Amino acid sequence: MLVRLDDGERLGSVTDDGATFDVFRDRATGLIFCRPFLSELSDYKRLYAGDAYHVRRQRDVGHLPYRDRFDHDREIARQRLQTLREVFPDADSVLDVGCSNGALVAVALDEGLDAYGCDLNPDILRCAEALDERLTGRLFVYDFETGAAEPSAPSLPDCTLRALVLNDVVEHVIDPVAGLGHLRQFMGSSRTALIIDTPDTDSEGFRTLGTAWHHVRPVEHAYLFNERNLMDVVRAAFPEAELLRTTRPIPGKVVVYVLI
Repeated sequence: MLVRLDDGERLGSVTDDGATFDVFRDRATGLIFCRPFLSELSDYKRLYAGDAYHVRRQRDVGHLPYRDRFDHDREIARQRLQTLREVFPDADSVLDVGCSNGALVAVALDEGLDAYGCDLNPDILRCAEALDERLTGRLFVYDFETGAAEPSAPSLPDCTLRALVLNDVVEHVIDPVAGLGHLRQFMGSSRTALIIDTPDTDSEGFRTLGTAWHHVRPVEHAYLFNERNLMDVVRAAFPEAELLRTTRPIPGKVVVYVLI
């Protein structure tokens, strides 16, 4: 756990999924978290089963289901991969961790990369394969928190993936340091780029709206980060991490490009 649950500055309260949560800022790290904390919710991973998250939860928070955002997400993926090529031209293979509808994997294949994706939910992976048949055999079930992959995971290229992408992943897990550390199993001896996209508490949205900010979602987000404490987490998992670039291409989000 990254914070002391009993030692935070209370910012207010928020209602999510019919329950009320108190919102805190950790005094030591600046991380935003809520009480009850995610780990205190019974079977919190139930949110990601079936279509509970990728369809129903998205509609509840005013978003299109992931299967209906494929074209939109492809455009976002093109931006991410363009920046990746600028900062790390050697990235000829990529794993999208938490790939959801598979948009980034599809764009990476368009651009000639050897691309794979994984997600906790097998249903969204089947949806991704239906959206682009090239993804069949390139996607597998993976639990970011435990580092466990399904036995039928595809044969990755000698565990020397040159880029790992995590869009909207680290904020969902109780121990992101451990989760990041598990990713070493996909890295070889060559240096690997790590791209992390997450809500940004230094953004105008959070500074203006506080607990009413739309990313304050206690039943799915364990922590909310800014660039500084996000990089603290990355360096706790990878002491050799080198920050290549930080971008904020979407209001309310921060993207770090890190060399491991």
